[in-house]
Amino acid sequence: KGAIIQQCLEEAIQKKKSGMKQNFVAVELGTYCGYSSIFLSSMLKIHPERYQDCIDFKLLTVEINPEYSAIAKEMIKIAQLDDIITVLSNDLLMDGSTGDVAALVKNAMEDMLGLDNAPIDFVMIDHDKDSYLSDLVRLERSGMIRRGTLVAADNVIFAGIQEYIEYMKELAKEGVVKTCTREATVEYSHINQNLKDGVEITEYLR
Repeated sequence: KGAIIQQCLEEAIQKKKSGMKQNFVAVELGTYCGYSSIFLSSMLKIHPERYQDCIDFKLLTVEINPEYSAIAKEMIKIAQLDDIITVLSNDLLMDGSTGDVAALVKNAMEDMLGLDNAPIDFVMIDHDKDSYLSDLVRLERSGMIRRGTLVAADNVIFAGIQEYIEYMKELAKEGVVKTCTREATVEYSHINQNLKDGVEITEYLR
């Protein structure tokens, strides 16, 4: 499954390449302990010759659990990726909902990265399963998701996130996106268990 998501990120980077060095902003919803942040960003360090002259890559990763955030920051520092990965702490409100993730990301892009009115190039969604669609819509309404943005939503089959899949299918009918569900197995499961899962890969066309 990691290969599917990394391939999606690679496609997003290739689309952004041009004659001049471009800013590239990736956003991850659901840091946990930083594994996927490190996994996604490591290819920039492993193959600098492919990317360093064409993109300025930054990853903003959002987590609501302060303990996980602290662990992730330490892991990212150990991996020597703290120059390109920033952990953002979102608020868990009294009613169980979270703070506005779009406002959090937009403020970080402006204040930390110095990017005003910039798009998000790649989104990885792997946090609270009930928040997949609502947080995506928040990012859409913020104007940061634009033509060319690629979104990878993990666990859509295993967690039964049908509402998200149906939303993307409706957008596809309207010509807003092209989307597909890439089948895989659940991470960390034994090969003999054959636990089916999938990643919804979506590209915004307008």
